[in-house]
Amino acid sequence: MMKFTKQNFIFLVGGIIIYVVDIGVDFWVASKYFCQGQYSWSILILCFRGLSSLITQIFSYEWFKNDWEGTNTGKLKWIFLVHVFQCGIFIRYWFALKYGCQAAFKQNSTRDASETDPPNFIQKKAVDVVTDINMLRVFKTFLETTPQLFVQIYILMEHGKNNIYQCESAFLLNFQVEYLT
Repeated sequence: MMKFTKQNFIFLVGGIIIYVVDIGVDFWVASKYFCQGQYSWSILILCFRGLSSLITQIFSYEWFKNDWEGTNTGKLKWIFLVHVFQCGIFIRYWFALKYGCQAAFKQNSTRDASETDPPNFIQKKAVDVVTDINMLRVFKTFLETTPQLFVQIYILMEHGKNNIYQCESAFLLNFQVEYLT
C-alpha cells in the first residue's frame, strides 16, 4: 500500500497554490485582452476555463456520489450545491489536507490514532483523495491549460507584439503542463 508522506503533503499544498494562482492568471489575462479590445481572445480563454471547470465539477460530484453511497443524502445535496458554484475542487482539497495532515504528521504517534480509525484507513483515505485530485488536474491540463498555451503561443507568434502579460501567461501555462504531466 502506498504511504502518504510529508513530501506528498508539501506537493499537495503546492498544488493548491498553483491551482488558485492559475484561476487568477486566467481572469487577469482575459481581462487584459478584453481591455485591449481583443474580445475573441478573452472569450476563448474564458471558454476554455469554463469548459474545463464544468467537466471537472461533473466528474468530482459523481466521484463524491460513488464514495458516499449509502450515507446521508443531506450531505450530498450540499456537495452538489458547492459543485454547481464550481467550488467542488476546494472540498476535495480540504479533505486531502485533512487526511494528508493526519497521515503524514500524526500517524507516527499512537495516542492520536484511535482503535476505530486504524492508521491504514487514514493512509488509504489520503491516497484516494489525492488520486482523485490528480485525475481532475489531468482533465484540467488537457481541457484548459494545453489549449490556452497553444492560443498564447499563436498570439505571440502571429501578432509580433509581445506584451509582458502574454509572456508571463505562456510561461505559467508551460510550467503547469510540465508540473502536471
